[in-house]
Amino acid sequence: QILVSTSVIEVGVNIINATTMIIFDADRFGIAQLHQMRGRVRRSDEQAYCFLVSDSTVASAVARLKLVEENSDGFVLAEEDLVNRGPGDFFGEKQSGMVTFKMADIVLDKDMLFTVNSEAEALIANQKLFNDEKYKDILEIVRKNYEDKKAMLD
Repeated sequence: QILVSTSVIEVGVNIINATTMIIFDADRFGIAQLHQMRGRVRRSDEQAYCFLVSDSTVASAVARLKLVEENSDGFVLAEEDLVNRGPGDFFGEKQSGMVTFKMADIVLDKDMLFTVNSEAEALIANQKLFNDEKYKDILEIVRKNYEDKKAMLD
């Protein structure tokens, strides 16, 4: 049996006995898409194969395909995808693009960013950020830098 499909197979399709997938023009897909599609043939105990077919010589495409070939860990692939595409717009609708942090790299400084996030949540939860005079400068900087996203900050 053969199933021919578009990339719609990426999610929601469960064909347990599928053991081989061939993705033509694989260079046209992102890391996450390739990983999702590849996952469609790992549904049983049988050996499964996924062939990524591409004639692209574009360095970024070749590197992306090599990464998917060499890694099956979704977390590794997601982090590399984040490095390549950026996190998008935290306060908007864009799903890719680089964030405008001025003092941190979202991947390299992730531990620090988690700590900062926890501290900020604590300040907000007990209203210190809004009521303590020593935090007024921080609050003003946030409001100034994100005034076009005011509805989300209030």
